[in-house]
Amino acid sequence: MCACTLLISSLVAGSIGVPGRNPAFRVALITPGPISDGGWNQAAYEGLRTIGRELGASVAHAEVRAPSEYSQALRDFAVRGFGLIIGHGFEFGDAAVEVGRQFPGTFFVITSGRVTAKNVASLQFQLNEATYLLGYLAGKMSRTKKVGCVGGMKIPSVERSLAGFVAGARRAGPAIEVRVAYTGSFEDIQAAKESGRALIRWGADFLIHNADASGLGVFQAAAEAKGVLAFGTIRPQHQLMPKVVLASAVADLPTGFLNIATIRQKSQLEGKIYYLGFREGAVGVVFNPLLERRIPQALQKELGSLKDQIVTGRLKVPDRISP
Repeated sequence: MCACTLLISSLVAGSIGVPGRNPAFRVALITPGPISDGGWNQAAYEGLRTIGRELGASVAHAEVRAPSEYSQALRDFAVRGFGLIIGHGFEFGDAAVEVGRQFPGTFFVITSGRVTAKNVASLQFQLNEATYLLGYLAGKMSRTKKVGCVGGMKIPSVERSLAGFVAGARRAGPAIEVRVAYTGSFEDIQAAKESGRALIRWGADFLIHNADASGLGVFQAAAEAKGVLAFGTIRPQHQLMPKVVLASAVADLPTGFLNIATIRQKSQLEGKIYYLGFREGAVGVVFNPLLERRIPQALQKELGSLKDQIVTGRLKVPDRISP
């Protein structure tokens, strides 16, 4: 048996498949991390399940961490007849373009990607639009005029979300200072906690994370300190720390995935970048009902106005942090 066959066998054994009412439409998801992370990968898996439930598609999932296995994972699902394969993260982009040439009848979609080809599309969730509002909120409510950000790995999607927060905080007032720290991991809770503690020692009284499962450490750091509040990302996270998490910038991956799968099912999917934000109802802000009353009504109205400006295009949120 060749090494290639061994690799395919291991991927098949590690995948999760669910037959649907419409077995002719088959959708696969490949994630770079566990679907139990409470954030990025779990939201994607919920999106896959939504596709299976709403469209009757046969769906399957596999977790592949090693970059050397990306191409093989995509190829494996293509060989098995999946018509839509979602690589969950920009890191699958080059592999999708490569494998896409070999399987012209299969469509590949890369979340947070910027790659396109005849049968390769990218899906961009504009989470920076939601984090912009949270940055503005933090800047207006901060007593110390210092707010902090903790990212996991420094990848485009994480940088984009934090860029929105930084821009929103700076809009709140010229005296606002913002610091950004990266831990280099999406799973190291202790590293995220130490980054949060360092920002609090610097003076930050509001923290946001985009560090996936390790973001719990940021919440823990805020809980240990007096008068510090935090924001979650990707999914509503106030249930994790109800006394600490004021709000979350959320990306509705199930809705985005369902939209893309529906277009593919109709054979109308194009090789381009699909942008999903406030206007498409794919991102939003979810407030903690236990803490929302702390936000002055006048400030809530300001947030609503800023959102309207973003939706209408009068306000463009940056996707990079300016000096």
